[in-house]
Formats: sequence, structure tokens, C-alpha cells
Amino acid sequence: MSMGHVYVDVTIKGSLGSKTLKMPADTGSSYIVLDPGIIKELGLLRLHTLWS
Repeated sequence: MSMGHVYVDVTIKGSLGSKTLKMPADTGSSYIVLDPGIIKELGLLRLHTLWS
């Protein structure tokens, strides 16, 4: 038996619009990581920065 990667279509909604992205499914994660450009494009609030 071979294990693979599972991807799902996720719609992210912000104050400036929405965008559907294909993202890996991870049932054990508490957070998602988005490109800073998408955060700005959608008008999302950045809760945590991993790198400065």
C-alpha cells in the first residue's frame, strides 16, 4: 500500500474578496500558511509571523 498526498480546494474569504486555492489536507494542523501577497490581496488580518 502506498501513501500519497491529499489536496482540497479551499476558499479563503477576506474583507477585500475571496480566492480558491488548492492546499494539502492536514487534519492535525492548527494554522495555515499563506503567501503574504494573498494576505494583502484579500485584506486578511495577519495573526502570526514566522519570519520577519
